[in-house]
Formats: sequence, C-alpha cells, structure tokens
Amino acid sequence: MIVAVAHNKGGVGKTTATVQLAGELKPDLIIDQDAHQGIAIINARRPAEQRWSVLAGLNKSELIKELNGSGNKLILIDCGGFDSELTRIAIAAADLIICPSNDDITEQIGLVRFNKVLSEISKAADTTITANVLMTRTNPSRKNFSAISEAIDSLPHLRMMSSKLSRRADFSIQMEYGLGVTERAATRSSEAGKEVVVMVNEVREKLANPTV
Repeated sequence: MIVAVAHNKGGVGKTTATVQLAGELKPDLIIDQDAHQGIAIINARRPAEQRWSVLAGLNKSELIKELNGSGNKLILIDCGGFDSELTRIAIAAADLIICPSNDDITEQIGLVRFNKVLSEISKAADTTITANVLMTRTNPSRKNFSAISEAIDSLPHLRMMSSKLSRRADFSIQMEYGLGVTERAATRSSEAGKEVVVMVNEVREKLANPTV
C-alpha cells in the first residue's frame, strides 16, 4: 500500500503528519520528496536501532521504480509543499492521500488549488482521485469545523477526515528526537498521543475500505 501526504502548499503540517503516521504504521519505506528533506533529517535523530528506511531526493525514474516495486510493502511518501511532476506521480500511485490543512483563509485558497491539481491528475490517470483533508495546527480546544467542512464538500476531489492533529508542544518536542508522540510511553497517553491514535485508526480503516 502507498500512502501519500500531499498538499501543494507549504507549512501545513505534512512532515509532522508523516512522522506521526510512521511512528504507528511502521512503514517498510518512507520516500522524502520534500526539497528540505525534513524526514531524512528527523530520521537521523532517531536512535540508530529505530531508524526508518528513508529514500530522499529521488528522480523521476527512481521514484517510479520504487512505486512499481511496492508489492506487499507499506510505503509512506512526504510529497513536499509544491506541485511538480514527481508529486503528481506519487499522488497518482497512492492508495490513500492525506492532505494536512486548517481552515485559515490562505489554507482554504490552497485547498481550492489542490482540488484543481487532483482533478488534472484524475483526468491524466483516467480515474477519480480523492484526498482526505486532515485538520492540523488548530487550537486544541477547537471542536467545530463546520465552515471548512462545508467548503470541502463543494470540492469534489477532497473529503474531510474526522480526526485532527492540534497545535500541541508534544509534537515538536518529540520530533527533536526523531520520534512520533506515540513512540514514547510518556506522550503516547497525552492528548497529542490520543489524537495520533485516532488519526491512525481512521487511516487504517480507509486503507481497508477506500470508500469510507
């Protein structure tokens, strides 16, 4: 299975979401397509015996080779905050696309643009591609996302996830050590850890049943 964390806008929380997913899903391979190679840098901070298998900065032929050879492996891709041919290849190949975002006006504009990109990829691939929008970096006390949910309902290639990753210090603190919050007992039971568990359960359900 291939899970792509994608949005052609930077600073939305793709790397944070990727690290949290990796900490729970234990992918066979992570492909870091971000120009800043954040996942590769974070991976170097992990304890040596816990480091992920990460490939960074692949060219087109290398990326296609890895995706075509996925077999029974679980591959997680951090697509980076830009639109490119490589990003579109990753999105087209993915079994599940997660689009981190929040409901700021600039984010809403970005989602409209990303929906257009997904429409173009869908036409090129002759299939309907849909990304799952994950609310990120929101106020922890925020419960109502009805406005952004209604906006997403009008974008045919996007759908809202019920889980979220709020703005919590535990995410950045644990990432300093290269870890997702659920990889340490002290933070697995924290509010951040609880959010990650809910998110990963939703991701697993969507992988098992893509129509969910």
